[in-house]
Amino acid sequence: MNSSSDLLTSPEQILNIRLMHLYVAC
Repeated sequence: MNSSSDLLTSPEQILNIRLMHLYVAC
């Protein structure tokens, strides 16, 4: 988790992050 850019490069990671954001929003 040194570079957050790698996470953005993975579409699956983006979906996971979005799901986490939705959980936090709730």
